[in-house]
Amino acid sequence: GSPSRPTLVNSTDSSLTISWTRNNKIGSSSLLGYQVEMFSRSLAGGHTGGGWVTVARRVPGPTYTQHYLQASLVYTFLVRAENSHGLSPPSPPSTSFTLADLAVPGELDSSMKEARASLSAGHVVELTGIQPVSSTSIKLGWEILSSDYVEGVFIYSRGLDPHSRGTNMLTVLHTGDTSGFLVTGLS
Repeated sequence: GSPSRPTLVNSTDSSLTISWTRNNKIGSSSLLGYQVEMFSRSLAGGHTGGGWVTVARRVPGPTYTQHYLQASLVYTFLVRAENSHGLSPPSPPSTSFTLADLAVPGELDSSMKEARASLSAGHVVELTGIQPVSSTSIKLGWEILSSDYVEGVFIYSRGLDPHSRGTNMLTVLHTGDTSGFLVTGLS
């Protein structure tokens, strides 16, 4: 199914960062990534003529930063999940964002600053155990040290073959009691 409506989580003078959640409906194929599409128009309301543009393909996680944006434009985003069968229907479109969004003082801005400070202050997750289960799987254990702003963890893996350039990523949502994961299909 389609991901949730993208929301704005950060803005700078030339970039916007959006986030979304994956559809919890289990599909018949593994998620390959997300496709992010963007629509822009001028602040005065005029259309820029480009329509919807695919700005990123196979984004591994539920967050994306679009760089090199202009302050004179308003941006709208949508996201599609991709698996081996193709692309999902689009997410609902985001609300329209400008580069000034989230840069204004207020309750949202102060809670965002608090979240950023907490997450960048140091270790948020500590790896507590790595146990081989078979030749193709391991059990990872961890402790979330600061759970207030953690929605989950990404687990990246890469084969030992120096010619293998692919990296695999798993997303494990933090449900409060999740403290480990069995990673299978390793080579």
